[in-house]
Amino acid sequence: MTAREIMDKVNVYLANNQQVTIRKPETIVRYIRSIADRWNVEIEEIYEGRMVYYHYKDSNFSIYNSKMYMEIMEKLSRALHFIDDFAGLPHFEWLNEVRAMLYANSRENPDKSHRIVTFHHNPGYAESLRHFTQLFDFIESRTPIELTYRRFHSSEDTRHIVYPYHLKEYLQRWYLVGLTEKHPEDLTSFAFDRIVEFKKSDVPFIENPGIDIEEYYKAMIGLTIPKGKKPQDVLLWVDDQDYPYLKTNPIHESQKMVREVDGGKILSLHILVNYELEMRLLAYGERVVVLSPEDLNQRMIDRLDSALNNYRKKKNLVETMSIKS
Repeated sequence: MTAREIMDKVNVYLANNQQVTIRKPETIVRYIRSIADRWNVEIEEIYEGRMVYYHYKDSNFSIYNSKMYMEIMEKLSRALHFIDDFAGLPHFEWLNEVRAMLYANSRENPDKSHRIVTFHHNPGYAESLRHFTQLFDFIESRTPIELTYRRFHSSEDTRHIVYPYHLKEYLQRWYLVGLTEKHPEDLTSFAFDRIVEFKKSDVPFIENPGIDIEEYYKAMIGLTIPKGKKPQDVLLWVDDQDYPYLKTNPIHESQKMVREVDGGKILSLHILVNYELEMRLLAYGERVVVLSPEDLNQRMIDRLDSALNNYRKKKNLVETMSIKS
C-alpha cells in the first residue's frame, strides 16, 4: 500500500477511537521507518512512477508473531502477576483499572475482528499525563514548586508556590493536590492540563499538617471545595424505574435509602455540596429531585429553568442556520 492508503486506514481506526487523526502521509512514512528500526524488520519501498508502495520483505512477518512482541507480552504477564499482589490492598484501588487494561492487551488476539474489552478514551488523557513523573518526584522528594497556571475561561496566567502532597485522578483528568503559599489552610488542586509550566522553588518545604487526603476527598464528588463549606445531609427523590440503577451505582458512598414513597424512593447523602455534585444530579434530569437543603433545591430549579429557556430560545436556530447556508 502507499503511505496515503495506509494513512486512510489508520485514520479510520483513530477516528473510531476518538483520537487525533494523521494529516500528512509523510507522518506515516516516518512511522514506517521507525517500525523497521524498532522491530528490526526490513520494509521495502517499491517505486511505480510517482507512487511508492511499502511492504514487509518477509511476507510472513507480523509484529504480533515477532520475538520482540512475545517478549513484550511476557512482560505484560509478569506485570499482571505483580499488580495482583497489590490491587486488593487499601490505597491501591486505582490499580484495578491498570490491571484490566493490561489483561485486555495481553490476552486479546490482534487478528480478531472485535475487541473483548473496551475502555472509555479521553483524547486529552495522554496530554494530561505529561507532568506526572516529574510531579511525582517532587512530591516524593518534598520539593516546593513554582507553578504557572491558567484556569478555564481566563486569558491570564497566575503564579503559585505549591507544597505538593498528592496526585489525584478524576474523570480521566489528573490533578496536583497540595497547599499553596497564599492559602496554606486549605488544600488546592491544579489540573495537569491547565499547568503552563513549573519548576523547583527555593522556598522551604512545608510538610502536610496532618490532613488525611483520602478522607478529605471522601466526603465529596470531584475536587471542588467551596470555601467555608462542610459536608451536610442531602435528601433526594428518585423514581422507581431508576432506583435499581442508583442502588448498584450510587451517587456517593454515603447514599442510603431512607423510605419508600408512591412512585419512588427517598435517598439521603452526607456530602459536601459542590459543582460536581450539581452536575451529577442534573445528569439524571427529571428522574431525580433534590428535596433538601433548600438552597441546593433552588439552585437546581434555577439551572433547569435556564436550560428550558435556552431550549426555547434556540428552538429555531437550526432552521435559521439552514436557511442562511
